[in-house]
Amino acid sequence: MAEKLVQDGMENKVKELGIDVRTGTKGLDLIMKDGKAAGVKVQNGNNFYDINAKAVILATGGFSANKELLKKYVPGSEVFQTSNQIGATGDFIPVFEKNNIKTANLEVLNIFPFIIRQTRDLTGGGDGFILVNKEGKRFTSESITYATRFSTAQKILDQTDSAAFYIYDQKLYDSSFRLQKHTAQGLHTKAATLEELAAKLNIPAETLKKTVADFNKAVRGEMKDPFREKPTKKEFKAEGPYYGVQVESAIHMTKGGVAANEKAEVLHKDGHIVKGLYAAGEVTNTTGAYSAAVVFGRIAGQEAAKYINK
Repeated sequence: MAEKLVQDGMENKVKELGIDVRTGTKGLDLIMKDGKAAGVKVQNGNNFYDINAKAVILATGGFSANKELLKKYVPGSEVFQTSNQIGATGDFIPVFEKNNIKTANLEVLNIFPFIIRQTRDLTGGGDGFILVNKEGKRFTSESITYATRFSTAQKILDQTDSAAFYIYDQKLYDSSFRLQKHTAQGLHTKAATLEELAAKLNIPAETLKKTVADFNKAVRGEMKDPFREKPTKKEFKAEGPYYGVQVESAIHMTKGGVAANEKAEVLHKDGHIVKGLYAAGEVTNTTGAYSAAVVFGRIAGQEAAKYINK
């Protein structure tokens, strides 16, 4: 909600100032003159033309949706889905290389453990769920760290039909706004019993019941958890309702890109500042969350204005 308010505010300001916005227009290359950024080469349909400018701000995003670049910089990651927007294709990565502009951290990804398979919505709550395959069996630890996200994503793909189901009870539902929201939207399945949930998700009911029973035994210390060194302390409730959704892991964002300093000024490979060139957001090598993109977008605009008005 906060992101939408910020976005709406910026769009309204753009309209108020009468800024020229060109949709459906792809940036192809930088125009460089005497080592300084002087515009961009663009394409709109079959039309190719130059946009000349006294300064250029790059905000072209990452490359989560570009299988070739993923394979080049993070081999093995190209098999994963992305929760990012379809335009995250990293079109300017080759442009940076061509112009000897510095890049860094291209091998670093942020993988989100669970998105809803059918809709790509980010999903999940806190601890206390189980992850089962199409056979109703657990196959990995549900305690997922940043370091194990890649391997968890691969384990999900390795299951029958690459199918994995996020199963949880009323306790976890009550503690998570996101789970409540997705259930209300009809994205998660709700059932009165585990048998009913298994039927709705097309999972063997008896296997799922045994999986939940064994999970609870491990929580109580009656048996060793085969996937977790330290079992969660949260048992599944003995009575429903229960909830489930088919999930997969996805690349949420790439964390590397063009190198820029604290003033959002882009750097050449030798470390010097590329005059007239600025960058913010996921296109940079210091990719952060949405708030970081807004903050450095503002800084980039301020610094570009200072440069132009020198």
